[in-house]
Amino acid sequence: PPIRLTLIRLQIRWTRGLEMEADFWRSKLSLDPNENNALQRLQLWLASGDVQWVLPGDDLCAFLEDSRNRTASEKRPTNMRAVPRILNAGSGPLAPRPLECAVAPFWLPSEPAARPAAASREENGRISWPVPIVASDGLARFYKKILDERGMAPPYLPIQCPVEELHSCFPPSYFDVVHMRNALDHSFDPLLGIERMLHVVRPGGWVLLRHARNEGVPGQFRNGLHQWAFDVEEVSTG
Repeated sequence: PPIRLTLIRLQIRWTRGLEMEADFWRSKLSLDPNENNALQRLQLWLASGDVQWVLPGDDLCAFLEDSRNRTASEKRPTNMRAVPRILNAGSGPLAPRPLECAVAPFWLPSEPAARPAAASREENGRISWPVPIVASDGLARFYKKILDERGMAPPYLPIQCPVEELHSCFPPSYFDVVHMRNALDHSFDPLLGIERMLHVVRPGGWVLLRHARNEGVPGQFRNGLHQWAFDVEEVSTG
């Protein structure tokens, strides 16, 4: 059938783009300054797990707080004291360290043993809590192989999990916030990926998609894994 042939062509094109993506990350994981133009970024991440992974001005602690406030207002007791978590899907190799957020005590596990030693109470009654950032990527095994070959031991690593398979990697309603930046357009099936992100985010939580507009258009959808283009359409509510 024509639709099957179209899907086969898409899969072939997407698979061919994997090598271009691999070459890109080989250079970004190189300690050779002649090969890696972001060497300082790599060195900082290797030393501390510190990496800029969200857009400037994107306050994920605020999204986390909004998610928890919705849970409280809708009286979902099963989610009230679940450990706060954020998923960075399609993270690439540079998995970030935990994000320090000031959280309300009633959000947190009631058992003291479940609280990390780094948690501390602030003046306003809130607790400074290191919120885990779970990084996942469909090429995580490839990244780990490169890091191992080059003798690099970063403090944090992504989990092998394509966005289309998030439902098989994590339980449902597991994260308060699911974040994806410049990666959904690299996936084979972005609509399925969105469905899977909605599956693992908690009711009242956020799925944040941060992408350039129509990025696949200049390369006519033949540049690496840029097989899709996203845009924003203004919709009148009047």
